[in-house]
Amino acid sequence: MALFTLDKMAYGGMYDQLGGGFHRYSVDEEWLVPHFEKMLYDNAQLAQAYLDAYQLTRNPLYRRVATETLDYVLSDMTDERGGFYSAEDADSEGEEGKFYIWTRDEILSVLGPDDGSLFCLYYSVQAGGNFSSHETYHRGMNILHMPHTAAEVATAANLDTRTIEERIAACRDKLMPIRAKRVRPNRDDKVLASWNGLMISALARGYQVLGAPRYRAAAEKAAGFILRDMTKDNDLLRSYRNGVSRIPGFLDDYAFVTFGLLDLYEATFDVHWLNEADALATTMIRLFWDAGGGGFFFTPDSNGGLIARSRPTYDGAEPSGNSVAAFALLRLAKLLDNADYQSKAVHILEINRDNIESAPRAFLVMLCAADFLLHSPKEIAIVGHRNADDTTALLRAVQEHYIPNKVLVFADQGDPNLASLESRIPLLASKHVIDGKAAAYVCKDFACKAPVTTPDALLAALEIDKKGRP
Repeated sequence: MALFTLDKMAYGGMYDQLGGGFHRYSVDEEWLVPHFEKMLYDNAQLAQAYLDAYQLTRNPLYRRVATETLDYVLSDMTDERGGFYSAEDADSEGEEGKFYIWTRDEILSVLGPDDGSLFCLYYSVQAGGNFSSHETYHRGMNILHMPHTAAEVATAANLDTRTIEERIAACRDKLMPIRAKRVRPNRDDKVLASWNGLMISALARGYQVLGAPRYRAAAEKAAGFILRDMTKDNDLLRSYRNGVSRIPGFLDDYAFVTFGLLDLYEATFDVHWLNEADALATTMIRLFWDAGGGGFFFTPDSNGGLIARSRPTYDGAEPSGNSVAAFALLRLAKLLDNADYQSKAVHILEINRDNIESAPRAFLVMLCAADFLLHSPKEIAIVGHRNADDTTALLRAVQEHYIPNKVLVFADQGDPNLASLESRIPLLASKHVIDGKAAAYVCKDFACKAPVTTPDALLAALEIDKKGRP
């Protein structure tokens, strides 16, 4: 069901087939006509979903969509200081979707009759337009979408699939500069800490799965920007725009950024990000924890004058602060062996048990946190020399595969602060290279299997089958 849904989203009009990234939602049952607005939080979460799907299936479609979505954010939604903008409008020049839609004649004039006809076949572009609308300015216009697979188009065109895909890619490259000359939709250029936390997670995961250095660099720059320019007296601020940061951070800001920093740590193994995640979690508990009933309030205790302080738990278009906070605390508890973090996360799950059981689809992220708790995660410690081939091979074996519940740590044997690192991260204590080779230790509740030194042995210890599935 999940993969089928991802397929149809990638083929439909909700996905920007030329520029990458997803529009906000579909307005019709065919998933052809979108509301053309693009939101940062949607694209951050969808990029991660497609990365998971790619790890699980190795389907190149999922890799392409994840890559194009992340690259869209880097290209069009990134502030020069490193933060990510919030949204792009649906309309330009007073017409919804004008930046994104085409007439058949426009496409043929740019691509010529042969490539143009093939492109129109591939994306179902019609002379009279391919969608209905109450707006007169939509007459004769087309939304690029893929009702047929590349293989089906290849059969219809009497060509092989590889040739089709190469020609279509070249066509997209020709049309993009033409589209770039159009009036672009207005952009909501404020930077929100919470949504940036989601995007840091997506980019950190993109680097782990795809190995593209630009994603790591962007995630680190954004994290540094938030911690430097969106804090006051070590407390997070909610928003930034044009050099001004304002409004004390809410629960979502702390929870999402903490989670993003944990993903960034597992992408870079720079303990700085782990320490910052730990510090934010401590502040989050100080500001938002409900000492009476448990769980986190949405607003800090310093916001006087409120009639009531809500405790959001519902996972909607964005996950709730309590769900992400619980998940982040469980991860930190494993990484730092912190019993207080563990107990607070467990309490959040316990007090929401009835809600989860009655409406599980409204608590999907909280269910992921519960799954992480109930099926003790794989604790993976890798020791070796950073950037050495044997170390890289072991790390890639983990990062290339779908392992939903895990914590991953690394110790560089050449680090002069190795003893301090082992003290900071108990999972690394007493872990050493084997006969001069990088070694991986797979543990559960701090009880470890015998260390291994090859990717195949590591996958076997992780119980990954020959198809690459857990």
